[in-house]
Amino acid sequence: MGQTDLREFFVFLKTSNSKFYRKLITQYQLNYKYLKPKKMTNHVTISIPRWIKIYLWITAFITISASLAGYFKPDALLKTWEALLAAGALSLAGPLGLFLSRNVATAVVTAFALVKNNSSMIKLVLLLRIVSDGLDLINNLIAGNMPVAIMGGVMCLIEIFAFSKIKS
Repeated sequence: MGQTDLREFFVFLKTSNSKFYRKLITQYQLNYKYLKPKKMTNHVTISIPRWIKIYLWITAFITISASLAGYFKPDALLKTWEALLAAGALSLAGPLGLFLSRNVATAVVTAFALVKNNSSMIKLVLLLRIVSDGLDLINNLIAGNMPVAIMGGVMCLIEIFAFSKIKS
């Protein structure tokens, strides 16, 4: 029985002269207003802690700034990675370009989710950041770049904690 059929049935009960139907309506407190379809919305209005928004704005700003620096002066951004310099991997046509474009995309998606103030989108951004920062942690541990690995690990832990704080 569809919602329209159910609504018509209750309208019939409401307008019926039968004592049985009136008693049924009274007994179960059936009311037509409860049968109106609810308005569907894709905007989730769950409160997001302020510290999560501040953290995401800061990381988006740092990410976009570092990416722009990488586009214009890659050797200044990645001079501590001797292997990159030796292999000539600081070309934007190679892995550096992929890395920078991923970071720009992450920053843009983060800013979009924060502007929309949608908890589901922010939770998805946090999941994206958990995965990318977790993989950055692993890659930097393999490369022996401990300062960046520690930073990636701390950021990953903060994002996991923030992810668990948002209910959606």
